[in-house]
Amino acid sequence: MMELFRVGYAHVVALGAVAGFALESSSLLAQSNGAMLDFPMEVRYDVQVRMPDGVHISVDVFRPQDDERHPTLFSLTPYNNDSEGTMQQAWNFVQKGYAYVVGDTRGRYDSEGDFYPYRHDGTDGSAIMNWIVQQPWSNSRVATIGGSYLGKNQWMMAKENNPHHAAIVSYVAPADDFHDGTRYNGVPKLDLMYTWSMMMDGRVNQTRNGWNWGQIMRGLPLHTLDEKAGRSVSFWREQMEHSNLDDFWTPVQMTGFYERFDIPSFSVTGWYEGQLKGQVQNHVEAVRTSRSPEAHMLVIGPWLHGVNR
Repeated sequence: MMELFRVGYAHVVALGAVAGFALESSSLLAQSNGAMLDFPMEVRYDVQVRMPDGVHISVDVFRPQDDERHPTLFSLTPYNNDSEGTMQQAWNFVQKGYAYVVGDTRGRYDSEGDFYPYRHDGTDGSAIMNWIVQQPWSNSRVATIGGSYLGKNQWMMAKENNPHHAAIVSYVAPADDFHDGTRYNGVPKLDLMYTWSMMMDGRVNQTRNGWNWGQIMRGLPLHTLDEKAGRSVSFWREQMEHSNLDDFWTPVQMTGFYERFDIPSFSVTGWYEGQLKGQVQNHVEAVRTSRSPEAHMLVIGPWLHGVNR
């Protein structure tokens, strides 16, 4: 992830200018040669933010150790916000004058509720943005940032059209779950989504080791394939039972929703990346529906899902 932003930093600078963020001339995510704690940073772990339905989402807050108001970068992850990578990323952001808020998605790790991919991320993310701008360290401008799952759920948040959502920095992200996420033009993406769904069966990641996945994925019917891995994953079963593009998929689709918002975006994907179709769609449609097409930028490189590795 660190290398990713070196690819198109000029574009990040341009995006920052459009979004009203004051970016320095050095790389936003450059690796540091010094110890992380050499730079003064205020940290608050497991801050519980109440959602409109009463569920509490756990967020970690990293910010400069001062009394100033700062723009905020925000991510919502199902992969544990208390990781070493999060700390490294936070330190790099804070050095540049940003606050960084990263939350566990609903039903994962320290957050309450039940996990269902993307279904709550839009409303939860918007509610967290509303909480951010009420904090004394916030200047009321929030940019979302992240890739893959953390890339797609930014677009789910964009559908909420939160006035504080100042920019989207999204990479290797699908757009429509039926066409380039759980399914590809309706065909189940077993090679990726089956093993991923089994891993996500629980509050923390489950092991994917020790199984002959190729043999398991030859089984039928698909909607009970979770049993072959010794699991019962409700969201997997629902997704497999809806083989047609019906109303079930609407909450996790972007098609038909781009007109709802006009938020500057910086998108990155790769020619050999499985989510290329969706990331390009997000960019093209955002440009088409925007009053300021120049506020949307896209970088495509010779990469797989890892980007520039």
